[in-house]
Amino acid sequence: MAIFEYRAIDTSGKRVTGTLVGPNLSEAAQNLQSRGLTVEHVAVAATQDPVPIGHRAGTVGAGGGAAVMAPVGTTTRPPATGSNPTPPAATAPVRTASAAMQTRLGYSGVTLAELMFFFRQFASMAHAGVPYAQSLGTLANQTRNGKLRRIVLEAADRAQKGEPISETFRLYPEVFNPLIVSLLHAGEQGGFVDQSAREIADYCQREDELRRNFRRMMIYPKLLVGASMFIILGANAIIASVGGTNGLSSPLTTASNWVFLGPILVVSLWFAWFGVRMPSIQPLWDRFKISVPVLGPILHKMAMAYFGRAFGALFRGGVLIPPAVRMGADACGNLYVADRIRPAADELEHGSGVTEAFAKTGVFSQVVLDMTHTGETSGQLSQMLDEVSKYYEAEAQAQQYRLVTVTGTLVGLGVMIYIGYVIISFWGGYFQGVMNAADNL
Repeated sequence: MAIFEYRAIDTSGKRVTGTLVGPNLSEAAQNLQSRGLTVEHVAVAATQDPVPIGHRAGTVGAGGGAAVMAPVGTTTRPPATGSNPTPPAATAPVRTASAAMQTRLGYSGVTLAELMFFFRQFASMAHAGVPYAQSLGTLANQTRNGKLRRIVLEAADRAQKGEPISETFRLYPEVFNPLIVSLLHAGEQGGFVDQSAREIADYCQREDELRRNFRRMMIYPKLLVGASMFIILGANAIIASVGGTNGLSSPLTTASNWVFLGPILVVSLWFAWFGVRMPSIQPLWDRFKISVPVLGPILHKMAMAYFGRAFGALFRGGVLIPPAVRMGADACGNLYVADRIRPAADELEHGSGVTEAFAKTGVFSQVVLDMTHTGETSGQLSQMLDEVSKYYEAEAQAQQYRLVTVTGTLVGLGVMIYIGYVIISFWGGYFQGVMNAADNL
């Protein structure tokens, strides 16, 4: 039996704190929910001194297990931040040079589909009671990806020695991001690894589907860009071959223009591939993108959608709200938005309500704030936070469609402007030649 400290909201909307004794974190959370409480925070207490029998407030049984709970009416401030053990994912992992380069290039060597399949099978085996080391060994032999197989075999060997699986996965951040490691760690701490693995599989599946949908929607803009490049190159080839005798001209066929266009093109390509990823440039670039008219609001909502998906997965997986907010911010894909969200975690750790903390960031929509406020006042915060994540996931789909539409429109306008410039230049030169010929008569 262990002592757990908790923070929850009762049916009247009042925040309460206290301690209870139970066999594991999952059982403790279930006991709190059986009393009609909406759990915000449950963790192993900093001290595990036995609770004297005379000081125990009451016993709550669930499924044959018993848990001892301290009085629920207290409204004291939650324990200090340093009193709870920090999960591995909350601390930045030491990254190898190879892992850092793979992450920078967006390559992990393991696809989301492969991760989803692995965690789905692992969840089934863990739920069936198969020992973790045996499950990992079996799954490693079935894994076709060589890199994933080596990692899983290493995890199986360490699990045989009693080491947590999350600690092994944490050594490979290019494959297992902090969100995955934190979810798995929460399951290991609470005794519900099968649920955490299933939540990870669901998250990977939703992320993979979102990316696939985005790639499908981007087919039209890519075709439009390809056709536009073909038209522009074809037009310039014609201009270069017959322009000197027919008065055709183009900025791209004028040699003197490339003195300026050449360096601009090289710098633009460098910036697109490497510059935007530099720590000193990326925050400024992300902030600039958010401020661009039309495009900025779309990118902002997409960033919040990524946050909502990550936060929802962490919250459902048993991760405490403050670290879930921080890791959700890291997963949003925009450093400017992430920097605005992170202070909410500090507010939550100092006792602020979820709605109050979210409102202070200035990045959450009024719809989300209303939903969280309703959850806090009705005692259904857990359900409402889950609805927030679903709301943002739906927003992601809608905003991706808008982004594709805007991109296609901008590309089309760019081609039309260029072709129009060439035509106007041609006819302008033609009529100027006619006027000059008339003046010479």
